[in-house]
Amino acid sequence: MPLSRIKPQMESSQLRLDSSAASTDVNDRVLLNGTDSSSTGDGYAVILEDATDNAFDGGPFVLSQAPISVANPAFRVGLSASQNLSHSTYTKLNYTFVQYDVGGYYDNTTNYRYQPTIAGYYQFNAAQLEGSNLDVYDFILAFYKNGASWLQSRLRVIIPGTTNEDVYASVLHVNDVIHMNGTTDYLEVYMRSTSEEGSGTMVAYGDAETTNNTSFSGSLISRTS
Repeated sequence: MPLSRIKPQMESSQLRLDSSAASTDVNDRVLLNGTDSSSTGDGYAVILEDATDNAFDGGPFVLSQAPISVANPAFRVGLSASQNLSHSTYTKLNYTFVQYDVGGYYDNTTNYRYQPTIAGYYQFNAAQLEGSNLDVYDFILAFYKNGASWLQSRLRVIIPGTTNEDVYASVLHVNDVIHMNGTTDYLEVYMRSTSEEGSGTMVAYGDAETTNNTSFSGSLISRTS
């Protein structure tokens, strides 16, 4: 709107920007020395904003650029082959088969972990099939956040007076909503199984095309940045 319509008596010198300034910044005022449509001879005052000083840039908001639509992160991965475990030892599951990974935050080649760059609350799920043809009686599936145990799900079978307890072909699930800070936080899946024979056990991969009975998945449900 022409300044003359707001304060017709304002001194133009009050609005003049030092011509030596290299650039304008937030709240700088500039006098344009043209004439308005009413031929009063008054110029226009313009409030300019330097995009480099935009305090709202960052996270999901980038106001210095044209708006874009970013899909929420989501992924689902599984084992490409059965994985052997040492007896009664927590072992990270190396999910190499990627069914989908929106955002590309799952590492399926080196660390086998999910590390998103968008902070928020994520729903995580894991399911694992115990495939050992042994007398496995204790079976644990766990989320590890930043290398430490976060949440465990456990199946234990002990029947007094009998031997050969066996959880073969049992599927264990673990689920939780976990906050990820969008920088250093990462999540992994670990498993431990214990057999009467004291032998190493095996986790089965199921159908690699559908990650049937064995999977690690998650999705962002609420952003915090």
